[in-house]
Amino acid sequence: MELKVENSANGQVTLHFVKDLQGQLQQAKSFCATPEMFKEIIEKGWDNVLVKQVNGGFDTAPDRVLLDTCVFPSNEPSIVCIITDEKFDGAHDYEIKPMLRFQPEYQYDFAAIEDLFRKEMKFLHMQALVEEHQGVIKGNEHTAEMIKKCVDLGYIKQIGGHTVYGLEGMPLTFVKRLPNGTFRPGLQTEQLLLVIEDRHPKLNAEFPAEEHDEFMYHIRAARECLERRFRKRLDRGVAGEHKA
Repeated sequence: MELKVENSANGQVTLHFVKDLQGQLQQAKSFCATPEMFKEIIEKGWDNVLVKQVNGGFDTAPDRVLLDTCVFPSNEPSIVCIITDEKFDGAHDYEIKPMLRFQPEYQYDFAAIEDLFRKEMKFLHMQALVEEHQGVIKGNEHTAEMIKKCVDLGYIKQIGGHTVYGLEGMPLTFVKRLPNGTFRPGLQTEQLLLVIEDRHPKLNAEFPAEEHDEFMYHIRAARECLERRFRKRLDRGVAGEHKA
């Protein structure tokens, strides 16, 4: 595949892929990459390096695996596992799409809403009501009051929704012992569990849920399992070593 550097700015290089591996002309695609990634592409070839598309592609290459698991209620994969060595099959480096918002979906009983507006002697523009309810436009206080009445009466119901993710993945890097015996700094699994232990009681204080106690029990149990595992490794004298 031929590469053509079109421009560079802000420490990034824009690459233009002209031909595919068979030399066939293909649809123009532009990508952004750091100078380091550009150098790696030149040295290792496209087949071994991922370059994210400017148009938001969350593409994968042989060393990047898009996990097929999703966060309910989304059906969009949002986690990439980056395989940096064959031994651990990508257990140390990930990229995660950040959640931007939850986009609710609503059902509108237009006949009932129209009847309510008629009884209240209010002017009704149905499209404006829907757009104001969903935050597309900003209406007046009278429309807001009528929307609240419609919601309270069940004329407007939330029937589902979907998660909206960002395009750029956020890196998640775990600590890794290198073949030369040194450590590459990174997170511990236990640290993530401790963050969750701290985070969720704070959320539950504002939005209580009956599932909270069960959730916290399993998070603490997971951390205790890892602690028992590490104590056994200490007892065997293999802590911090590449040994079972």
